[in-house]
Amino acid sequence: MTSPGVAGRCGASDRGAASLLLLALGLVFIAAGVAGAAVGAARVGRHEARNAADFGALAGAAHAVEGDESACGWAARVVAADRARLVSCQVDGLEVVVRAEVAVTPLPGLVRHATAAARAGPVYESALRTTSSTLTAASLSRGLLPFPHFGDWTQDGQPVSQPHEAMASRVAASQAGAVA
Repeated sequence: MTSPGVAGRCGASDRGAASLLLLALGLVFIAAGVAGAAVGAARVGRHEARNAADFGALAGAAHAVEGDESACGWAARVVAADRARLVSCQVDGLEVVVRAEVAVTPLPGLVRHATAAARAGPVYESALRTTSSTLTAASLSRGLLPFPHFGDWTQDGQPVSQPHEAMASRVAASQAGAVA
């Protein structure tokens, strides 16, 4: 038989150990969550910078024929609308290269900058000959994916099988009956 004093001392030394273990485990989970949130914020910032650069380059390329000032002005407006900062804009003929930057706050009090660059311009006929999309088109037309082949659509968003003139004449005919 053990004396009550010995059992009381052993139990007293273990008292609170589970609380400390649970607290340590909770801190590990909190640290992992904060690290995950910081990585997520950095990735979102990188994607925002890439989107701003892409759209800025497209806007600049659309106005490249008007000159360097106009192209970079449009690129700057679009990049600013995406809550980013235009770092640089270079116009080479009809091609525009835009570099955009987004401020990222992964942790409170810590500010970093995510940058991305994008290039936009016309597609040259020589590039069309060297770049072939037959593999992609063939897999889509074989029914591997349930999406239509995007080459079957015109730039206006209408299928090739439904030309604009035919649609306009159908709408005009239906509206003529409504007006009468």
